[in-house]
Amino acid sequence: ALTNIADQQGNYSMELLRPLNGLLNTQYLISVYQGESSGGFQIGGGTPQSNVDEGRFNMVRASNYRQGQSVIAAMREVHQHNEPKTSPLPAEALLELGDWHMWHQKRESATAVYQQAWDELAALEQGDELLAHHFGAPQLLPDMQGYNQDLEPPANIHGQVKVSFAVNERGRIADMVVLETEWADEADSETDPSRLLRRLRAKFWRPRYEEREPVTTENIVQRYAF
Repeated sequence: ALTNIADQQGNYSMELLRPLNGLLNTQYLISVYQGESSGGFQIGGGTPQSNVDEGRFNMVRASNYRQGQSVIAAMREVHQHNEPKTSPLPAEALLELGDWHMWHQKRESATAVYQQAWDELAALEQGDELLAHHFGAPQLLPDMQGYNQDLEPPANIHGQVKVSFAVNERGRIADMVVLETEWADEADSETDPSRLLRRLRAKFWRPRYEEREPVTTENIVQRYAF
């Protein structure tokens, strides 16, 4: 789709944004995919098909970080070419790049890009409002339309847990405290929400920023089903 649109409409067509967003979403999925358990079947010299597939996928995964950067850079170029100087979209593409660095735990790179985005947003007429929207509170990653960011409730809900935690300047959860646990039924009272809490601790966040610097946000209260 990208090639066809670029050939027909040029490298800066707004029509490129939809497949670029799809490709970025795909890169996020590739980065977390753990593979499938399968014995495969034998081909050629006795190599399991699953090993062949795994090798191909590892080649894709090896370029994942670089590919994601390239996709976001292309999105920013499209916005820069088409949007007026008053538009926040080019700076918001930088936010996506910072999020991509943070997702891959490249925190120094993420901070540098976030600060560049801060400066570009602050220079706009509605800068204060945009800074408050994008940097005024921690943002669970990835911050993408259509991406399921938060923890999905399980198929069989045993109860709910209310937790308090902080998101530190490194974009990770700290100081988590279980405030309340409710079970759907007394028979579920032995079900432990620890697996959910481990998944929550593994999440990545864009930290809150003040005066261009990442800071810790304390006392975030959320309720989750387990």
